[in-house]
Amino acid sequence: MRLSHPTRAARVGAPLIWITVVLLIATWIPATGWAIWTAYSFHNSSQEEIDYNNREVAQEREVPEYYPRWNKAMAEVDWETSIYEMDWGESMEKEFESLMQRVGQSEGRVSGFKIVEGTGQVRINGWRPGRIDLHVETPADMKINISQFYFPNWKAQLPAEASSLTVQPSQPDGLISLSIPQGTHEVLLELKRTKAETTGEIISLISLVITLSYVAVNRTRNRFARR
Repeated sequence: MRLSHPTRAARVGAPLIWITVVLLIATWIPATGWAIWTAYSFHNSSQEEIDYNNREVAQEREVPEYYPRWNKAMAEVDWETSIYEMDWGESMEKEFESLMQRVGQSEGRVSGFKIVEGTGQVRINGWRPGRIDLHVETPADMKINISQFYFPNWKAQLPAEASSLTVQPSQPDGLISLSIPQGTHEVLLELKRTKAETTGEIISLISLVITLSYVAVNRTRNRFARR
């Protein structure tokens, strides 16, 4: 039985791939370094800009482009005039400060929630990406806004009672708005995966399986070829 040897194209192709990868990385690193240098204030002596950047970090601000469409201020932005960076920055600064005043602050930081209807006690038991745990005690129905931008895949549940709550965007800021019934409750807010995310994970898994299968088959063929 005759076994074929690796072709000349295959022998030449592998080094070319590695050369391409190295060139891409060599191009990417300087560009990223320059972007970091221009974005942060350690090269700038302007105390005003330094204070502004420090305030952005301390307040954990999200960039305006990521505000959801339920945020009225963002929905009303005139994108034709937003190309002027100075005007854009001043406008967004005013909008964010207004948002901060409506949300409220606690110990110099953005408050995690605000009671907008009714009375009661709210305690944040846990807050991490995609999950918020609350403990709520209220003598009557209560409405609260959570300092997290609304997205349709946020779901609210009362795990101990096996029931769910309606999640809506607040007005005018597009934050998560919840109506809590009377009583003492543990509230679980979770950001569920979208269909696009699930589809992407399936495609990635299939691609990984195909890649590993190709590598395994190719190594086996090379092993037999050497023999």
